[in-house]
Amino acid sequence: MIALISLLFLSHALADYVLQTNRIYRFKTRSLWGGVLHASIFAIVAILLTWPLAQSFPVFLLWVFLTTASHVVIDHFKLKLDRTLVPIAFVFFCLDQFLHLLILLTVMWVAMPGYEPVLQSNFIYECLRHYDATLSWTVFVKSGFILGLCIYVAYAVEILLFYYDRSVDSNLRLLRYAYGRMGVRMITVILLTTPLWSLSFGILIFRYFWDKWRLVYDQRRFAIEHGFTLAILLGYIILERRFF
Repeated sequence: MIALISLLFLSHALADYVLQTNRIYRFKTRSLWGGVLHASIFAIVAILLTWPLAQSFPVFLLWVFLTTASHVVIDHFKLKLDRTLVPIAFVFFCLDQFLHLLILLTVMWVAMPGYEPVLQSNFIYECLRHYDATLSWTVFVKSGFILGLCIYVAYAVEILLFYYDRSVDSNLRLLRYAYGRMGVRMITVILLTTPLWSLSFGILIFRYFWDKWRLVYDQRRFAIEHGFTLAILLGYIILERRFF
């Protein structure tokens, strides 16, 4: 089951961040159809990353449809609250993500007896094995989970910081990604999965003193970025020891 959840988590990370352009986000704020388009991207990515599961188990396809519908509803109400309660919009972002991830976990209760061999015939996995026959299913699943985690720690933290900045400066309207800082956070996660894992925490400590010396952040902004990043790193350590 951890394999399926990992691939769905990667689908969510790709659809909610990488594939949600500013144009799609603006469309989503203007019309419910924008939300439908955004949620449909998740559905397409989830089906592609887990194919041929949807072909073999129609109940999984139904689950994807219901999850997509819930995504539209959750985002719709989040956007409404964002417009009316700007100072605490970042709280709604956290709640929005919590609900999306919680709903992904409901796949554990979808009745799909004997689905594992079908999932392991995943066409992406088979394509990769064409180039590297030694690639194991466990490594493939773990790599997908790590990729999703990298995307999450890069983009979600950046959006959290944007919401915090907007609560301080109400004139702030446009999200601009700080790709340098995003890259450092992704490197921090990748290092955590290697024998050099201790460097991850070394980077966090270095950035703490570096940011403090440069006076880049106020204390709340600093706590949001580094606290959220640290929480993700600790969460990975727990999940890695339990499932991988």
